[in-house]
Amino acid sequence: MNKILIVLPILILLNGCATKVTPEGRKTRQIDMSWKNSCVYIGSSQTSSAVKFGAQGNYETVRNNMKNETAASGGNSYMVNDFINDGMGHFSASFEIYKCPETKYHVPKKYDALEKLKKLLDKDVITQKEYDIEKTKLLSNYK
Repeated sequence: MNKILIVLPILILLNGCATKVTPEGRKTRQIDMSWKNSCVYIGSSQTSSAVKFGAQGNYETVRNNMKNETAASGGNSYMVNDFINDGMGHFSASFEIYKCPETKYHVPKKYDALEKLKKLLDKDVITQKEYDIEKTKLLSNYK
C-alpha cells in the first residue's frame, strides 16, 4: 500500500510532462496525400509515448515528437501513416518526413484542374455553360 502511495504521485506528475515543441518544430505542418508530389521525401520515422497513463499528455507527446523530429531531420512537413491508441492511454505513430514548398496554402496546379474540367466537357458530362462557370471559378482562385 505504501508503494502505491509513493508511485501514484510520481505517475500523476509524469502525466503532465508532455514533450514540448521546439521553436523549429512549431514551423512544421501536417500534410496529406495531395501534397506528396509537391514535396521532397526525406525519410520515415516512428514515435510513441513512454508512459501508459494520461492519454492527453501522451497524445501531445507523440504529436510534438513528430513535429520536433521533422524539424531535426531538415523537413518542414510530415504525413502521418498510422496513429494508434491502444485504448489504455498509450499512443504511437509512424510518419513520413518531407521538405515542401513554403506556401501558405496548397493549391492544385491550375493546368491539372482545367484539364480535368475539359475532359468532363469533352465526354459530355457537363455542358459548355457549366464548363465556363467552373473554369471562371477555378481561374479566380489562382489570382
